[in-house]
Amino acid sequence: MRYAAEIYKRYSQLIAGICFQYLKNPMDAEDAAMDVFEIITKDLKRLEVKKLNNWLYSVAKHHCLKVKRRKQRLSFSEQLEQEHPDFFVENGDDLSLLQKIEDELRFDALEIALKELKADQKTCVELFYLKHMSYGDIVDVTGYDLKKVKSYIQNGKRNLKLKLEEQLEQKA
Repeated sequence: MRYAAEIYKRYSQLIAGICFQYLKNPMDAEDAAMDVFEIITKDLKRLEVKKLNNWLYSVAKHHCLKVKRRKQRLSFSEQLEQEHPDFFVENGDDLSLLQKIEDELRFDALEIALKELKADQKTCVELFYLKHMSYGDIVDVTGYDLKKVKSYIQNGKRNLKLKLEEQLEQKA
């Protein structure tokens, strides 16, 4: 925690600038910068970071892009509600509740399957799919060779699929 605090102290301006560059709103950028601090605090416990500047930039960038996508999704659904209010009045709550429950079940299954992967595969799959990092960013963060990163992602994806199918068969 002490190291994360020192990193934030030294790089808070950089992180805030990156967040503002992507989000264009000072309040959103400030919130995103705080979220990035939480993310790096968690990630530093389990990752070995080789190039701190590159890693901080990619974490901030990917978090801001995720925030931006979430806002766009919300604005699209709000637009649909305004254009078709009668559709959402009766079924909106029920549909969204069912969707949330379904999503939670999928995330739980995925979380269990991720825990069963080998450590290298798990790290690369999480960075690539969940953190939306590029191969180059993953190489920088983990120190693995580019071919190894691609292999870990491909094999991890295949193993995840097999583990998820196995979970479905056990429930059936």
